[in-house]
Amino acid sequence: MPAPSSSHRIRHLAIAAGALALFAAAVWVAVQGGLWPQNLPSGPTAGLRTQILGKVAGVAYILIGSLPVLASFWLGVAGLGLPVRRLFARQIQDRIPIQLAAGLGLMLLADWGLGLAGWLNPWTAWGLCTVGTLLFLWHLTDAQRRGLLQIERWPNPPWTVLLGLPVLGLILVACACPPGTLWSVEAFGYDVLSYHLELPREWLAAGRISGLHYNVYSYLPNLVEAGYMHLGAMSGSIYSAIYTTQLFDASVAGLAAWLAACLVRRYGGSPAAALAGVVFLATPWVLIAATLPYDEMVGVALGSAAFLLLLDDTAPARRVALWAGLLLGAATLAKLPMGAMLVPAAGLMVLLHLDHPPRVIKQETQPATASGIPPKPSGPKTGRSGGTLVRFGLVAAGVLLAVSPYLIRNAVWTGNPVFPEGIGLFGRGYWGKAQAQRWEHAHHPAFTPAQALRNLADRWLLDAGFGGVGPVAGPGSASGQEAYDITRFPRTGLVPALWLSALLGAILALRSPVLRRPALAMLLIIAVSLAVWVLATHQQSRFLIPTIWPACVLVGLGMHVAGRLRPIGGRLGWSLVWALILTGLLSFDSFDIFFHQTALRRVAGPEASIPPHLMHLPPWLIVDSLPVQRNPTLAMQDGALPGDHVINNLPPDSRTLIVADATVFYIRRPISYHSAFDPDPLGALIRASQDDAPKVTARLKAMGFTNVWVNWSELDRLHRTYGYDPDVTARSVSSLAQRGGWRVLANYGWATLFALR
Repeated sequence: MPAPSSSHRIRHLAIAAGALALFAAAVWVAVQGGLWPQNLPSGPTAGLRTQILGKVAGVAYILIGSLPVLASFWLGVAGLGLPVRRLFARQIQDRIPIQLAAGLGLMLLADWGLGLAGWLNPWTAWGLCTVGTLLFLWHLTDAQRRGLLQIERWPNPPWTVLLGLPVLGLILVACACPPGTLWSVEAFGYDVLSYHLELPREWLAAGRISGLHYNVYSYLPNLVEAGYMHLGAMSGSIYSAIYTTQLFDASVAGLAAWLAACLVRRYGGSPAAALAGVVFLATPWVLIAATLPYDEMVGVALGSAAFLLLLDDTAPARRVALWAGLLLGAATLAKLPMGAMLVPAAGLMVLLHLDHPPRVIKQETQPATASGIPPKPSGPKTGRSGGTLVRFGLVAAGVLLAVSPYLIRNAVWTGNPVFPEGIGLFGRGYWGKAQAQRWEHAHHPAFTPAQALRNLADRWLLDAGFGGVGPVAGPGSASGQEAYDITRFPRTGLVPALWLSALLGAILALRSPVLRRPALAMLLIIAVSLAVWVLATHQQSRFLIPTIWPACVLVGLGMHVAGRLRPIGGRLGWSLVWALILTGLLSFDSFDIFFHQTALRRVAGPEASIPPHLMHLPPWLIVDSLPVQRNPTLAMQDGALPGDHVINNLPPDSRTLIVADATVFYIRRPISYHSAFDPDPLGALIRASQDDAPKVTARLKAMGFTNVWVNWSELDRLHRTYGYDPDVTARSVSSLAQRGGWRVLANYGWATLFALR
């Protein structure tokens, strides 16, 4: 291609400099907690800007330190996706992002298989990435030799990309905050500390993926957790890979945004396409899920790639259907509820002929015979119904092929192929009746139709996490929420900006014959996801993240139509106004939520008359806070920052029984814990000893325990919500400790560490 002129170079450099300044400003604002630096009322103010600047440097250090592992992983993903693309369809639209999605699914499945076999270790983790990288480099060399490799020297992205730079800076800063410091709406990463990262840590130590009778989440598919195990093996440990896993999740969210842009780009212009991806990343629930080591983003990326394939008119329909089924199966292994939403939506897309438009097949006729009767036409009559059923069967076969190893594994481990689901049909596995009832009560509550509709409005339509805008959140926590439903934001009276934009986009797209089919497909995904959420889940807000991707596609399609309408005042286009308002609202909302979702710490009021109260820590205090230095102002008892758990101060030969606390990721001493739904060994000891405190203590010592850690707050919450062992209550454990002669080593009010005398 011709070299750009000097004027073009200057313009591109100026735009790049402006974009870099905008990104750096977003990082600076995110780190300091607003336009002005935020500080604790009782904290030091001298040198605050210097400290904040150091934290900005810490963000850059984390990113640079994670790049070798992340780059190697994604190069391996790109290489592994290459033979998949060549096998199923050489000529497809959007080859690069779909190849990355296919390679990601294959990499995670390989990690899962290697982990089960006990072969996932640093050698195989780096080796798998090396094989993929060599395949990718061979492909580039071959393409260059054949003259197929064309690299533009000066990329010219659409202007809407600039709207995503502030939220990209925010995502990077949030990824530099360790689990346990962010997102009170997600209990500060409770699931991360109890199984998303805890399971890979235990599996790496044991040398293989296995079912753990004290952590029921080990019986979920755990495809993404196998990927975290891979990153931990490459980094030396899961603890060393904490920031890397979060940046990996953010990169997968970027892939999902790219796939949304690709789908819009097929039917519209580049500005509309880029806007779809920007809106996806700017939605608060995506910000949260993309900056914690969760599994939603992988499921969305794999599922969206499947829909992109199904809507590809240029690819061979049957091969694409099988490929899409495999991707949907991998998305199911990433998160079971997501598979329950996306797989039926894909099947209905095929049955309703939304995947491929109807095609008229010409029939060849032959001359009439001597008797004057015309022969039957040669060739197929329609090709519609048979092809539809075949494509539907191939999608289903791909899904079943991908999920069958998980079903077989769980059937071998527990006798129930979908344990801990399907308890009434396939059996309780290693659980007793009480544990099974506790799980069913927590995950399959009986909501009335009125309650379900109210939940749908509160946790989806009007939810701040889904682009609901309204009053600014206050500094406190969401005090009025129900104990079992923490996944709501403390805001009311919201305007659903994202869903109103998606509705407008759907109306505009449905008016266009060209855009009608993809718009109907996106509406179908949303409708099926909502139906499954209402009928088959415990209606947590985060489970509806799969509806954000199709909503963003609808926004992009609508913006494309709006861009062709008569401009305002002859210059300012409707699409520009729409893009600025929507992305501005969502980005402001995401920044505000970030500032009010940090860890809480009890501080004294600025005046003696104001009692101590809880406040959210400023972001600069929690960015790059691993490991936390021993600082009395950041002590663990405030519940503010992770790091050295008090149990880590015990002797190396100690062993602690954990009661009612599954967030054990930061503990580095031998412990025995259990999830909220598994049996409590202390309850079994109390019953076996007939509540004889000295006998319970003697048996604990005989089992090798030297200490007991009791989380009183969590014990109370579990009794009030899901249920817990009836013999293990705050009163019974306190009495047991007193009668058994347990010595208090540390008492934080919400938790106590005992020593067994």
